Amino acid sequence: MPAKKQIITCTQCKKEHLASSGKVKYCSIGCYNKHTKTKGIDGYKKCEICEVTFPFRYSLNVRNHGKIKSHNSRFCSNPCKHIWRYKISNPMKCPKTSAAASQRKKGMAVDWMHTPEALAKRREAISGDKHWNWQGGKTDEQKKRRNSYESRKWRESIFERDDYTCQICFVRGSYLEADHIKSWSLHPDLRFDLDNGRTLCSSCHRLTPTYGVNRRKKQL
Repeated sequence: MPAKKQIITCTQCKKEHLASSGKVKYCSIGCYNKHTKTKGIDGYKKCEICEVTFPFRYSLNVRNHGKIKSHNSRFCSNPCKHIWRYKISNPMKCPKTSAAASQRKKGMAVDWMHTPEALAKRREAISGDKHWNWQGGKTDEQKKRRNSYESRKWRESIFERDDYTCQICFVRGSYLEADHIKSWSLHPDLRFDLDNGRTLCSSCHRLTPTYGVNRRKKQL
């Protein structure tokens, strides 16, 4: 059954109205907002940053545009709150501070983490039997030499010198390979010599006499 309505006097406008509960104090939302907006101040607090006193109230039922703060507020305004948050509590949360710190970290990484000496130490620390997946050295020596760090750096240097362009058909940006002008196997002392290398596309590389299949056919 619906609740029985009773006559209640509005606390704001003093008009009588019907309500289903005796706990209702206002006849409308307008009277509720007017009454809560004109409610007095419960006290004053001091801002932790600028030490300016500001009023507070234990109940904030309506918008007061920041003029009256809640009883648990610690700062008089948003600028003071941002000063505490970005400069005192955790400076790394500040966008400017975090960006500057990120740049400093990048500079530090370039300075000491990416030097040739540091990279060589890091490679040695995880190479051979020091690596977690070491399986007794079963990799072929030829494959190890072709996939070594020196071989990769030589290949990158050849590509950069030739501007990533095939030196026969002059196609740029296709699938490129670094070709040894003098054979890898017959001239081990020229394997990492930049003058003994050139950039070729995969099609032109297969037509060279020093390519693996062509060299073996020539020997036969």
